[in-house]
Amino acid sequence: SDLAEIPSSVTSIGASAFRGMSQAEFSDGTDDGTLNLSAVSSLGEYVFSGCSKIAGVTLNENLSAIPAYAFNSTG
Repeated sequence: SDLAEIPSSVTSIGASAFRGMSQAEFSDGTDDGTLNLSAVSSLGEYVFSGCSKIAGVTLNENLSAIPAYAFNSTG
């Protein structure tokens, strides 16, 4: 599988950025499959669609909306 790490300095992730990366595993320093987006305040549509190995997500409290299909077909 592919390991993808989203640095804490990232505050925006555009549409379809990781779409279809079904084998990608996202690391936040733990091995529990949780995607840490606590610094991200803007997400695009379909951003993680098809990323089936995502087991959970930590969101930023200032994220005002979750766009259409942002987490479609995730774990």
